[in-house]
Amino acid sequence: MPEEIYHNYEKLTKSLPGIGDILKGHQFLNGNGERQDFKKAAEFYAKAANMGYPEGMYNLGQLYYEGNGVKRDYKEAMKWFLKAANLKPSDVTVSHSTFQK
Repeated sequence: MPEEIYHNYEKLTKSLPGIGDILKGHQFLNGNGERQDFKKAAEFYAKAANMGYPEGMYNLGQLYYEGNGVKRDYKEAMKWFLKAANLKPSDVTVSHSTFQK
């Protein structure tokens, strides 16, 4: 990952709790800018999920479904999938100025 993009991810993580946690979760899930670590991805998705972000809930559910970073648990996966499905998508938007600071 180019340094500039990594720097922007770090800014978002600090300035937008929840959204930043989702982005960090993606980094650990995919190994972009961080060493791939499913357990850490689950921790960041759980933070976002517990703050009410549907994307965090869905991704945490997926990790439980697949047994990546957490013990495989279909019941727990379904719990998070249903929570995510029953919420409206977040209205949080990121302005371009977030990246300019």
